[in-house]
Amino acid sequence: MLLDEVGTYLQTEGIGTLGTDLFKGFLPDLPDECVALIETGGQASEYVLSSAVGAPAWEAPSFQVTCRAGRRDYSTARTKANDVFKKLDGLANTTLSSVRYFSISAIQAPFSMPRDEQERPILIFNCAVKKDVS
Repeated sequence: MLLDEVGTYLQTEGIGTLGTDLFKGFLPDLPDECVALIETGGQASEYVLSSAVGAPAWEAPSFQVTCRAGRRDYSTARTKANDVFKKLDGLANTTLSSVRYFSISAIQAPFSMPRDEQERPILIFNCAVKKDVS
């Protein structure tokens, strides 16, 4: 699954620890400083002439990276978002958890969202993916 594979990769790269400060599918209330990976719409799968009938050649999902820091600590949220961005944008021709990824590309640079109810800064960016159908 996309979030499992990307989450494991980011954990291996030192971005955070899954279930502690790196989350898949939701942004919890705590801890203040954390990263969340959330699936988004993506694109249609790609079919080519050499594909088996009815089977796509690759999938094109997408996901959002959300980085949050403690109250009024914008620079920490910005630094974490930039760190994750550098790990993901341009990642190509690699295998994550035994699944072949042709590419992961950021759709835009990290940008600021409105602060949450506790005045915590939030930065996000979205990634487009092309991966093997497995």
